[in-house]
Amino acid sequence: MTTITTHIIQTSQTDNNSKTPLQRYKTELCRSYHETGFCKYGEKCQFAHGYHEIRSLNRHPKYKTVLCRTYHCTGYCKSIKDLI
Repeated sequence: MTTITTHIIQTSQTDNNSKTPLQRYKTELCRSYHETGFCKYGEKCQFAHGYHEIRSLNRHPKYKTVLCRTYHCTGYCKSIKDLI
Protein backbone atom coordinates (compact mmCIF):
# COMPACT_ATOMS: atom_id res chain seq x y z
CA MET A 1 0.00 0.00 0.00
CA THR A 2 1.39 3.39 -0.92
CA THR A 3 1.64 6.37 1.40
CA ILE A 4 -1.03 8.22 -0.58
CA THR A 5 -3.45 5.29 -0.39
CA THR A 6 -2.86 4.97 3.36
CA HIS A 7 -3.53 8.69 3.83
CA ILE A 8 -6.77 8.50 1.82
CA ILE A 9 -8.01 5.52 3.86
CA GLN A 10 -7.14 7.21 7.18
CA THR A 11 -8.77 10.47 6.08
CA SER A 12 -11.97 8.76 4.97
CA GLN A 13 -12.18 6.84 8.26
CA THR A 14 -11.65 10.04 10.25
CA ASP A 15 -14.24 11.90 8.17
CA ASN A 16 -16.84 9.15 8.61
CA ASN A 17 -16.35 9.10 12.37
CA SER A 18 -16.51 12.87 12.69
CA LYS A 19 -19.75 13.25 10.71
CA THR A 20 -21.94 11.37 13.17
CA PRO A 21 -21.51 13.73 16.16
CA LEU A 22 -22.01 16.77 13.91
CA GLN A 23 -25.18 15.33 12.42
CA ARG A 24 -26.56 14.62 15.90
CA TYR A 25 -25.41 17.94 17.46
CA LYS A 26 -28.16 19.27 19.75
CA THR A 27 -30.79 16.79 18.54
CA GLU A 28 -31.51 15.53 22.08
CA LEU A 29 -31.99 17.25 25.43
CA CYS A 30 -29.05 17.34 27.84
CA ARG A 31 -29.97 14.95 30.66
CA SER A 32 -27.99 16.83 33.29
CA TYR A 33 -29.42 20.22 32.37
CA HIS A 34 -32.95 18.80 32.17
CA GLU A 35 -32.73 17.10 35.59
CA THR A 36 -30.73 19.68 37.57
CA GLY A 37 -30.81 22.90 35.54
CA PHE A 38 -26.99 22.81 35.33
CA CYS A 39 -24.52 21.40 32.81
CA LYS A 40 -20.78 21.42 33.43
CA TYR A 41 -20.13 21.78 29.68
CA GLY A 42 -22.16 24.98 29.34
CA GLU A 43 -22.17 26.41 25.81
CA LYS A 44 -19.81 23.63 24.61
CA CYS A 45 -22.37 20.91 25.41
CA GLN A 46 -23.30 18.73 22.45
CA PHE A 47 -26.88 18.41 23.74
CA ALA A 48 -29.73 20.94 23.77
CA HIS A 49 -30.43 22.93 26.94
CA GLY A 50 -34.07 23.46 26.07
CA TYR A 51 -36.56 22.72 23.34
CA HIS A 52 -35.64 25.99 21.64
CA GLU A 53 -32.16 24.56 20.87
CA ILE A 54 -33.24 21.18 19.50
CA ARG A 55 -32.43 20.62 15.84
CA SER A 56 -34.29 18.19 13.62
CA LEU A 57 -32.56 14.97 12.71
CA ASN A 58 -33.04 13.64 9.20
CA ARG A 59 -33.43 9.88 9.31
CA HIS A 60 -34.35 7.23 6.79
CA PRO A 61 -38.17 7.03 6.41
CA LYS A 62 -38.15 3.42 7.68
CA TYR A 63 -35.99 4.13 10.77
CA LYS A 64 -37.44 2.11 13.68
CA THR A 65 -40.85 1.63 12.09
CA VAL A 66 -41.06 -2.11 12.77
CA LEU A 67 -40.88 -3.84 16.16
CA CYS A 68 -37.78 -5.99 16.74
CA ARG A 69 -38.83 -9.57 16.04
CA THR A 70 -36.11 -11.05 18.29
CA TYR A 71 -37.04 -8.88 21.27
CA HIS A 72 -40.73 -9.61 20.79
CA CYS A 73 -40.15 -13.39 20.69
CA THR A 74 -37.39 -13.80 23.30
CA GLY A 75 -37.46 -10.62 25.40
CA TYR A 76 -33.83 -9.93 24.49
CA CYS A 77 -32.10 -8.22 21.59
CA LYS A 78 -28.41 -7.91 20.77
CA SER A 79 -29.10 -4.31 19.71
CA ILE A 80 -30.72 -3.36 23.05
CA LYS A 81 -28.65 -0.15 23.11
CA ASP A 82 -30.72 1.03 20.12
CA LEU A 83 -33.94 0.57 22.09
CA ILE A 84 -32.86 2.74 25.02
